[in-house]
Amino acid sequence: MDRNQKPEFDRTLDQVLQDALKTGDFSELSESASQSLRSAVDATVDYAKSIRDSASFLFGGHPYSPPKYKPPVNPPGAAGPQRPPYQGRPSPPPSYYAPGQAQNPQPRPAYTPPRQAQGPDLTPMVPPPAYLQRRNRDMAMGMVAALAGLAVAVPVGIVTVAWGLSTLFGMLGGAASMPVDEMITLGLLAGVSVSFFFLARKGIVQYGRAKRFKDYWNLLRYKGYCAVQAFSNAVRKPKKLVLSDLKYWIRSGNLPGGRLDDQQQFLLLGDELYGQYQAAKEGQKKREATKDKKDIAIQAGLEAVRQIRSANAALPDAVVTEKLTRLEDVTANIFAYVEQHPAKLAEIRRFMDYYLPTTVKLVQSYQNFDGQPQTASVTAAKGEILTTLDVINAAFETLLDGLYQDDAMDVSADISVLKTMLAQEGLTGNDFPGLDARPGEKNS
Repeated sequence: MDRNQKPEFDRTLDQVLQDALKTGDFSELSESASQSLRSAVDATVDYAKSIRDSASFLFGGHPYSPPKYKPPVNPPGAAGPQRPPYQGRPSPPPSYYAPGQAQNPQPRPAYTPPRQAQGPDLTPMVPPPAYLQRRNRDMAMGMVAALAGLAVAVPVGIVTVAWGLSTLFGMLGGAASMPVDEMITLGLLAGVSVSFFFLARKGIVQYGRAKRFKDYWNLLRYKGYCAVQAFSNAVRKPKKLVLSDLKYWIRSGNLPGGRLDDQQQFLLLGDELYGQYQAAKEGQKKREATKDKKDIAIQAGLEAVRQIRSANAALPDAVVTEKLTRLEDVTANIFAYVEQHPAKLAEIRRFMDYYLPTTVKLVQSYQNFDGQPQTASVTAAKGEILTTLDVINAAFETLLDGLYQDDAMDVSADISVLKTMLAQEGLTGNDFPGLDARPGEKNS
């Protein structure tokens, strides 16, 4: 084909348009446009039918595929398996008779069905949303929009690209520049193709989103909440797409009461469930904060014990060693108890902030004085520190005893209740010899 020669469709339109402009008679132009439009419509219809056949083949089987095989029913007298002939009504089972009473049949024991194990409760926690009734309609509308958009966008796009390329090649071969009317026509065809392409894309998105809604709801209806990652695993789609779906359903009101948490990790239905989740998150934060404070306190306490032990190892005096060993033990016991009972941390706050640091400072001062010349002032200061250590040990032991006091009261209360219940049941005293006796004695 000569590069300077335009396509037949293009040349015909140019000739008819020039003739109409010269003569002023536009009837032939109208007829030619009508024929061109009918041809385009017929081509589009044929293309849509081919798309429909392809879709039918993919989703529901090929329209021209043969029907599924059904085994024929053998007529009477034909070869093949036949129904067995009627043998009459079966005879009743024999009656049960007791030995020695041939005429008095015993009643048959009533049938008791076996107990079946109860499975998990599958009662939906929340009522189904109204959108489940409209979901199939949205899927159908999305499919129609997708097919219609592709049916128009693809052929119009092919015609536009072919026409544009032929004109471009003609211009490269030395032909005149493209007329204005051709540029306008190409622009309109390109706009139509792009518009219907976006229509097809919107239909595909609508179809997929409506189809996935049922999978989302199946994960929500029994518990009222679900992790976004679980949604992503169920529909086999990226987490970003799942979040986009969930936000769309929440905005549209098709998930009543639906909310995403602050980290966008969970979807929850209803204000009550969301409030419980928020309370659980706050409680977790408080526990983590308490754990952090406890860890800091334990580390500080262990450091104080280490410093006391170091000073104790450097001082050879037996009297000082006894006092510091006692101080080291009671301090270590206090922090061991707090490590097991973090709620008691508030009760030793003053001990942590003032008493223990001051005590460590006094112990280190005594260690420093011990290495100095033993003047009267140094000796008096050392004696005062030793006396203070006795007071500190007694105070710390009282603090430790107070920490155990609540546990001791709980044990006493349990013992009292147990004794009362045993007495009410008559299980004390002679029923159990030795229960009320003192150690080393026996009940008479």
